[in-house]
Amino acid sequence: AALGGGVAAVCSLMPTLPLRIVYFRNPDYYLQAAPLVPWFVWSILCLVLANVLVQNLLARKRFAIVPWLVLIAAAFAGGLWWVQPKLVGMEPMAAFQLVVQVLGAACVALLGTAVWFTWGKFKV
Repeated sequence: AALGGGVAAVCSLMPTLPLRIVYFRNPDYYLQAAPLVPWFVWSILCLVLANVLVQNLLARKRFAIVPWLVLIAAAFAGGLWWVQPKLVGMEPMAAFQLVVQVLGAACVALLGTAVWFTWGKFKV
C-alpha cells in the first residue's frame, strides 16, 4: 500500500512521466492524456488494494462480501449508463475524465467495502 501510494503520488505530481516511459518513441500524441493519469492511478491503486483484501476474505471462506461486490459492480455499470448520454456533448478529454471518475468512485467503494469486511465490526 505504501509503495503503491508513493507511485501514485509521483504519478500525480508528474503525470507525463508514465506516458513518456510507456510511449517513449512517440510521446507527443499520448501526452494529451496526462490529466487523466492522477485519476487513473489512484483508482487502480484502490482496485489493487481491494483485490488483495477480497481475495483474502474469499480464501478464508468469508463470503458475506459477495452480494456487496455484485452490488458495486451493478452500481458501476449503472454509473456508466447514467453518464453515457452526457458524454456525447462533452469535449473528449472531459468525457474521458468523467468515465475515469466513475471508475474511481467504484474502486473507492470496493476498497471501502473490502476494508469494512476485513477489519470492521462485520465479521461473519
